[in-house]
Amino acid sequence: MIRVLLMELRRSPLRWWLPALLLIDLAALFGRSRSWIGVWPETSVAAQVPSFYFGPALAAAAAWAAGREGRGGAMPATPTSTRPRFLPELLLLTATLVYGTAVYACGALVAAAVSWSEAGPGFLWPGYLVIGLTVMTGCAAAGQLVGKTIRSTFLAPSVAGLGSLAVLAWVGSPHAFGLFVLSGSPQAQAAPAAVALRVGLALAAAGLALTLPDWWQARRSVLFRARSGLAAVGFGALLVALVAAAPQAGRVQVSRSAPAQPLCTTTTPKLCIWPEERKYLPKLAALSDRIALLPAGLFVVPDAFYEQGLRGPAHQYTDFPISEGSVWTVAESISIQILSATAPPRCKNLTEANTERMVKASWELGRWLNVTITGGPQPDDVHGGPPGLDTASIDQLAAGAPQAEQISWVNERLSVLREMPCA
Repeated sequence: MIRVLLMELRRSPLRWWLPALLLIDLAALFGRSRSWIGVWPETSVAAQVPSFYFGPALAAAAAWAAGREGRGGAMPATPTSTRPRFLPELLLLTATLVYGTAVYACGALVAAAVSWSEAGPGFLWPGYLVIGLTVMTGCAAAGQLVGKTIRSTFLAPSVAGLGSLAVLAWVGSPHAFGLFVLSGSPQAQAAPAAVALRVGLALAAAGLALTLPDWWQARRSVLFRARSGLAAVGFGALLVALVAAAPQAGRVQVSRSAPAQPLCTTTTPKLCIWPEERKYLPKLAALSDRIALLPAGLFVVPDAFYEQGLRGPAHQYTDFPISEGSVWTVAESISIQILSATAPPRCKNLTEANTERMVKASWELGRWLNVTITGGPQPDDVHGGPPGLDTASIDQLAAGAPQAEQISWVNERLSVLREMPCA
């Protein structure tokens, strides 16, 4: 068995593509963003993302290898063998997955090594890595089935690779079927039920790839055909049942329970985060120090601010997120909370003109607070903002105008929020 597997490994086209696959893995890890470095759940998701690219590559390679024995008019070499027919198919699929898993594991180890010094206690979260393995297994199994059906040297790999890519892009995202994950916020984790279902899907697809060709190509007794056909039908039925059960399994990610003791700055006000994001503590302490320097008497500042998920769903849309490691998004949320505490809504029935004035004043104050709290203008990698806002003049005011001028400007807008007449 081992000797045959080694032979299949030598014959696989993937042996020539290992350097390219490793480059794809590293490009997927470091090319989009590096904010995952130092946060174990984000690192785990980043290590899983290359499976989106490896899946179609393994599908194409499996299709090429599966059609090899039938090209050139050659008959299958094993239909009269005393060994089970699925055994050669199993070795073929295993050889494909050995190469894919080896590169996938190398990428995961690189991600772990890069994060190690910053991340603190913990390691890669296995649930996310298992999701990537299920993507690769399912794609390789589908490619092997295509290769047994289409014996063309170029058509089979093309259909398998492009078809797998289309399926992953169409239904694979977390907002659709959820075959892979893109975000690794500490407030979420891979749902055990959803991971188990995807493992079942991958195994059912592999079982179908091993037994369906046996049914098609069996040249033995009627009993043998019935037995192999029953196995293929069973795996096919299992696959359909698991797909149907996917909505009941729920989302691929679910909320985690908040820790009893979140990690907080020692400053006033304190900023509290998930322990997995300890690397952001110095940046958040600097934000807190600048909040404490806001002109006295202008704003009501809460004693503490919390990252999303630490205080439950009730505060999901008021507590701050840490998006792509940006403190600007943290400052935006804190600014909203400070304005809400300083000038809470007083009237619900405002005229359209007064509503426009109130919204404009709120946006301008929010921008001024953002720049003041972060100590600089909006970063280039953060896009978007309120429409029609003169951000350049507000940034210039917050960055260099005398404090008396800034206080006067802030008071003008606070008066709009506090004294807005009711309709």
